[in-house]
Amino acid sequence: MIIFIFLTFWLNLFSQSESEIYNRILTDKFFRGVVADNIIENKKYEDMVSGQFYTYSQLRAAVMDWIEKNPKEAAKRFSDMLSNKGGYSVSFNVYDYKLNPRLKDLIDKMEDASKKNISDENIRAYASILFDGYKENLDYQLDIKPYKNGLAGQQMKYDYVNLNLEKLSDEVERIDKAYDYLKKFDVKDMEGIIKMSDLKYLEFSKYAISLKGNKRINYEQGEKIKSLLRDVSVMLSLRALLIKYRGIEFNSFVRYSKVIKNFEAGIKKLFLNNDENFNENFLKIYSKITELEKEISFLNELQNIQNSLLEKSYSCFLDYIIRKLDYSNKYFKIKQRKKELASYFSKILSHNLNEIDSGDAEIMDEKIKESMEIISLENNIKARHRKIQFLFLDNLFPWDLRVDGKKLYFKIKTDFS
Repeated sequence: MIIFIFLTFWLNLFSQSESEIYNRILTDKFFRGVVADNIIENKKYEDMVSGQFYTYSQLRAAVMDWIEKNPKEAAKRFSDMLSNKGGYSVSFNVYDYKLNPRLKDLIDKMEDASKKNISDENIRAYASILFDGYKENLDYQLDIKPYKNGLAGQQMKYDYVNLNLEKLSDEVERIDKAYDYLKKFDVKDMEGIIKMSDLKYLEFSKYAISLKGNKRINYEQGEKIKSLLRDVSVMLSLRALLIKYRGIEFNSFVRYSKVIKNFEAGIKKLFLNNDENFNENFLKIYSKITELEKEISFLNELQNIQNSLLEKSYSCFLDYIIRKLDYSNKYFKIKQRKKELASYFSKILSHNLNEIDSGDAEIMDEKIKESMEIISLENNIKARHRKIQFLFLDNLFPWDLRVDGKKLYFKIKTDFS
């Protein structure tokens, strides 16, 4: 149920000139791999490499090495191949990443809690982009229908089509909202996805505006507006996917570096792919990234809990004195329990989550609850001590409590107001 998933892709890279192919071979390692795959598929490698190759990867590595050493000849051969075939293929494999089902309930619980920190407006906007606007049919609900202008008994000729302006207006509004929302994310581009989505949005918007006021348009205009709607929708889908990818890339842990690299390759292949499998491949990579995104978000929440447990801070001078004297041993017990819980989460964060069973997940749930209760208790204690000092003792204490990095020190007050 993802918005902007369609069966055709507008990008026709096979129209590139030989010089453009040459430049891309020099600068894009991924594209060199595409060239190598197509040379092998079309059996054009016999005079490039020699020797025995027992696996495809060995042959591919040898062909890529030849391409790097002979970029001009490789560009020429690839260009000739495109002229003969009219296109090229891009293999598509998505790394099969699965979320541990035993942790799913726990992760969903943490995810629901984190969503409380996001404004309702942003949640609605994102949901609109990803779920509400999904279109199953290729007409995209524009209701562009043939207009009959023939006479009875004669063959009907469709020179003009009726345009449902209300539906077109709805689609323009949907695209505008999606584009405005995605523009808020400042992420590094990949393969020109952001640049192309900007261009396609501008082209679609200008053409849609030019049709306003027309109740009927000719057939070519009808086909063009539908084509532009498909184009901009596909590009905004890819842009949303890129933003999602950059999010997990930025927040990830070292253990996921290989998986993330696979997703990067998958997005590039999806961008290059212009066959009928675009819909299916988009869903594959989107769902897998979503699974990984949930796990990384969960681990980051655990990391935040651990950091809070390890934190040693005081709200004021009175808070420091009371907790240091600790006649009842109350604060020492809190400190020790925080240390034990932090040690537990340290082990979890270095553990493979796929190896955690249902019993481990239940224990983790209890530890999370206990940690949140202790953190909340300590924060309330700090706030209470600060309030007491503010109301009764601020003008009596000549010291301020200061923190410089992780170092705690006291300083004589200079302002008693």
